[in-house]
Amino acid sequence: MQKRLEEKTKDRTALKFCNKDADVLLVRLDLHNQGVVKADSKRTRPELEDKSIFIGYLELMLTYYCKLLNITYKQGLNEVPRTRLSSGS
Repeated sequence: MQKRLEEKTKDRTALKFCNKDADVLLVRLDLHNQGVVKADSKRTRPELEDKSIFIGYLELMLTYYCKLLNITYKQGLNEVPRTRLSSGS
């Protein structure tokens, strides 16, 4: 019984993550300073050779969280997920 409960909890967590991921992918890139978000995204992880997918997703992610938290994007916020993304590679 305990194992089934743990499996259900994992499934719900995975579903929540997938839903958030879908929300990120559907966000409109329309912040008043979207150009700054795009420029910062391009400057993140310059060591990657083919980083077009990375840049696009990072811009979506930064825009999504600014909208979610109702904050204005400030230059340099791209460094916050960069530390997390760098530890994963």
